[in-house]
Amino acid sequence: MFPSRNHHTAFSIIELMVAVSIFVGLLVVVFLFFRYGTRAFLTATQRQGVQADALRVMDGLQADLKRTSGASVLFKRDVSRTRVIEGVTVHRDVVSFASLKDWSDPSNTENFDVTNAQPIWNRYWVYYATNNADRGSIVRLKIDPIPPPIAPRRLTTPQLTQLSLDLPENNNYDGQVPAFVYLARNVYEFSFEVVSRNQFQISLKLQEKRRLRPDGGKIEGMETYQLIMNVRPENTTPQDF
Repeated sequence: MFPSRNHHTAFSIIELMVAVSIFVGLLVVVFLFFRYGTRAFLTATQRQGVQADALRVMDGLQADLKRTSGASVLFKRDVSRTRVIEGVTVHRDVVSFASLKDWSDPSNTENFDVTNAQPIWNRYWVYYATNNADRGSIVRLKIDPIPPPIAPRRLTTPQLTQLSLDLPENNNYDGQVPAFVYLARNVYEFSFEVVSRNQFQISLKLQEKRRLRPDGGKIEGMETYQLIMNVRPENTTPQDF
């Protein structure tokens, strides 16, 4: 009989290097997939946020404008409401129109004339885009004049000028600062135009710098979203014109 021998298995340096290389390669692949997934998630989240902001502004403006009378609509669209961004002239318009404090109860004598069920126009809404930065903000003002105008009359152009300042806290109506709220940031353009006798076109374009990491970091391109809609005020009668 031959004496037994103990066999010891060991890795050579080459085998160890191959194993480490494979492991590092797998880590790189996992990291790349994770990085790609993170960027895709951030892009989708940012895009969803920009779209949600635009939809919120336009849905609210459309609802308010549809309830008004075309006779009360006043807007400002001139060189003072433009800004040049990278050689392109964009509009930052302002629009105002009459409304009611509450549309829900036709029996409320503060808002409706009970004899003929006609609205008592006791509120004005003002929507505008600030013009002091390449990416402005949409601001909405609420104005409750005392006494109310009753008829759907327009604000005056000087009043509208004093109600569309880049710092909303400096706006003035009869010596008071109207209540205001910021509806959206990153506004590239906000335009308001007449389409026909009682139809208006509104365009809102938001543009936000696209970031590749949650903590900021490198910026790559822009996330852009634009909405265009036509609105017809539904409380308009022929004598309003």
